[in-house]
Formats: sequence, C-alpha cells, structure tokens
Amino acid sequence: MVREFVEREVVPLYAEWEQAGELPRKFFRQLGALGVMGMAVPEEYGGAGDSDYRYNVVLQKEAARAQVTLGTLRTQLEVILPYFLGYITEFPIARLYADARVTRIYGGTSEVMKLIISKSLGL
Repeated sequence: MVREFVEREVVPLYAEWEQAGELPRKFFRQLGALGVMGMAVPEEYGGAGDSDYRYNVVLQKEAARAQVTLGTLRTQLEVILPYFLGYITEFPIARLYADARVTRIYGGTSEVMKLIISKSLGL
C-alpha cells in the first residue's frame, strides 16, 4: 500500500517538489486519507491509537527504496507528534482539533457564516 503510494504519488512529482523546496499540503492529506500518518494519535481524535514505531519505519523504508525523501514528515511524526501527545492536557488537545476543523471550514466563508459555525461548535 505505501510502496504503491510512493511510486504513484511521490516519484513522478519528486523533482518538482525538490525544486520548490517543499512538499505540497495535498501530499500530507493523501497520507492521512491512506491511513498511515499519525498512527499514534488517540482514536478519540481520529487516529489509530497505535504508537508502534514500525509504521514510521515503513514510510521511510519505502521512500528510501524509491530514492526520495518525504520532506518534514519524519520530524513531524517522530519528534513533534510525541511532544504534542505527551505534553498537552486533554482540553487543549480537543480545542486544537476543533480549531483545526473550524479553520478548514472557514476557508471561503463570510464573516456571518464564521460566526454561525463557531456558535454551532460551541466556540
């Protein structure tokens, strides 16, 4: 599954990404949709709740096999995510996930709609 993804979605675009100096956000969304990004995120927040390091190893192994890198993904999954999950309390986690959903919803909406959405989410 990961090998096919890397061959189909990364390898053909890798030179373009390298030229740009960054991976597009679409890449991270695709990994999330594939179900292989942030496996350690608790189930109540949409993750698998499985902190097994081998999931990250598979991503890196398949990238190395295809002779590409996955940008900042390794730092995000192996450094930032554990700190995020280990050093934040329950309320801020729920609030950050709610804010992330609101930010995504807000794109292209008017101020009136933002207010309606915020109130409906209890923010």
